[in-house]
Parts: sequence; structure tokens; C-alpha cells
Amino acid sequence: VFECSDSRLGQIAVKFSHSDEPQRLERELALMQRVAHERICRGYEHHTSADGRLYAMMLELLEMGSLTQRIEDQGGRIREFEVVRMAFDVLAALLFMTQKNVIHRDIKPSNIMLTEVDGQLLYKLIDLSIAAVDRDARSGVSGTLATSTTGLAKQLGTLHYMSPEQFEVGTVVTAQTDLWSLGVVMFECLSGVLPFAHGET
Repeated sequence: VFECSDSRLGQIAVKFSHSDEPQRLERELALMQRVAHERICRGYEHHTSADGRLYAMMLELLEMGSLTQRIEDQGGRIREFEVVRMAFDVLAALLFMTQKNVIHRDIKPSNIMLTEVDGQLLYKLIDLSIAAVDRDARSGVSGTLATSTTGLAKQLGTLHYMSPEQFEVGTVVTAQTDLWSLGVVMFECLSGVLPFAHGET
């Protein structure tokens, strides 16, 4: 992802992908526009290079970095009131996504970005690349594994933040899986360590 300047949109972030998987970014952009919300990074448009080899998606620029960086800048832990504020922002985004029948499935510090609006710190979700869509996200979607281009199954999510059901083939993933992941993020912010960092289940 790169910071760029656009004559119409101003300062933006641009996410690139090789042209062999343009549908991945097209799907992500469509989902971002479907769940357009002040607590979710905005997706503007997409373009393909003249030679057709590179695909680019224009995104809202969130200039203050990620929650991962924030944790590092604060010495490994974040104060309680800020963690509560972060959680409220992320929960607002997740509630809206549930209303639109979308489950994020990859809530983690690096997918929570910071920006400032009217002098107030604001947290926003990014990266809907593995989000699940269902007729009713509250009743769940099946299929926690995806098939890669090599034909091998791969888990969808980030190991330390995945809910238990994300590890099991054929189980139903609901909106609650994002709440589990947010709980892990909050634990990390407050304690400075991951709850299951040493192989516990």
C-alpha cells in the first residue's frame, strides 16, 4: 500500500495487486462500498494499468498508522480509556457490517487504523479481503477454509486472533467470530501479550 496524490480525491492510499487476481480487489472494493461507514476505511475506485499487468484500488488515507504501531509507540500497552474508545469504534463498524450481512474474519491490530477527525482520535477497520458475505451474517456462514491457486486448503484469518470455529473445517462462522478476535485485541492492548501466545487452547 502506497500514499499517493490524486487530482480529484487528494491524498489517498493505493493498494496494488497483480493482474492474475483482479477479482480479489474488485470484491474487496465492492464490500467496502457496501459497508460504507465512518468507522470503516472508504474505498473509492479501481484501475488497471495500460499493459493490464497491475491492478490498483484507491482507498481513504489513514495517516496515523495502525493499532500495531500505536501499541509499540505506547511501550507495548495502551491505557484503559483508549482501549475502550477503540473497542467502541470497532464495535460500531462491526454492528453496521452485521446489518449488511458481512463478517470481517480478520480483526487484528494491523487491520485497525487510526486517524484524527476534529481533534479526536478515531479508529477504523481496513482490509475486507477475506470477509464473508451471507444472507444473514447473524445466523452464520459455512466454509472457514479457502482453496488456494495450488489447490491446497488454507485457513482464513490470522492465527493468534482467530476464533475456535475458524480452525475447524465445515463449522459455521457468525458475526461472533469478530467479537472473539476483538476481545483478543483488547487483551493484547491492555496486557502487552497475546492470550494464547504459548500454544494454550
